[in-house]
Amino acid sequence: MITEALLPLLLKSEAGRIVNQSSALGSIQFQLSNELVQQIAPPAYATSKAALNMLTTYWAQKNNNTHLKVNSVHQA
Repeated sequence: MITEALLPLLLKSEAGRIVNQSSALGSIQFQLSNELVQQIAPPAYATSKAALNMLTTYWAQKNNNTHLKVNSVHQA
C-alpha cells in the first residue's frame, strides 16, 4: 500500500498529511437514510468507499500521537 511505503517520510515531515478521496456513498448512515442513493449507488462502489473510510480511521488512530494529519474528503 502506498500509505505504508510513504509513512516514514510523512512522519519526518513537519506537515505530513494523508488525504483520501471518499464519497458520501461510503457512509452507512447516508445509505440507510436515503432511498434514492440505494437505487443509484453500485454496491461495489459504496462498499469500497466505506472500506476507505475505515482505512482513514485506522491511519488516524495509529498516528494519533504524531503531528501527521489523516483525513477523508468528499466533493459535492
